[in-house]
Amino acid sequence: MLSYDAPPAQPARRQGLSQTRRAMPQLNLNFTDIPIPETHVWEQMDEPQKRIVIEALARLLTKTVRTNHTEPNHD
Repeated sequence: MLSYDAPPAQPARRQGLSQTRRAMPQLNLNFTDIPIPETHVWEQMDEPQKRIVIEALARLLTKTVRTNHTEPNHD
C-alpha cells in the first residue's frame, strides 16, 4: 500500500490558493475533418465482403452475450 505523509496545510496559504484559482475555458475540438483510415477500408469492400464481416461480428457478439449470461453473478 502506498502512503504519503504531507505536512499540514497552513491556513494563510490555503486562502491564497483559493483566491488565485480561475476557471479554465472549455476547449471545443473538431475532429470531423480528420479522416479515419478504418472507414476507407469499409468503403473499399464489396457487398459480399461486407456481409461476411457483419456475420462474423454478429457471431462474436452472440458468443459474448451467451458467455456473460452463463457466468455466475458476483454482486
